[in-house]
Amino acid sequence: MEKDKLEDLKHTLQHKFNEIFVEWLPSDLKLKEILNPWKKIFDSNYWETFLNQLIIPKLTYHMTKLEINPKNQVINNIK
Repeated sequence: MEKDKLEDLKHTLQHKFNEIFVEWLPSDLKLKEILNPWKKIFDSNYWETFLNQLIIPKLTYHMTKLEINPKNQVINNIK
């Protein structure tokens, strides 16, 4: 019975987690900070699905919109 309750809670948390990241934008640099505490809670299948459905498509989309203009770049500080 307790295991069922924990599984229900886990599914509720996953659902809420997904809702939050539907609104996430790559410009929000706190993603890693937000995700790290949850790494041990959700299994690898969840993480793979989560990344493939919510994070990677957004990153891909925003990368295609990224404008790179090398004309004004200063690269002499690159190590």
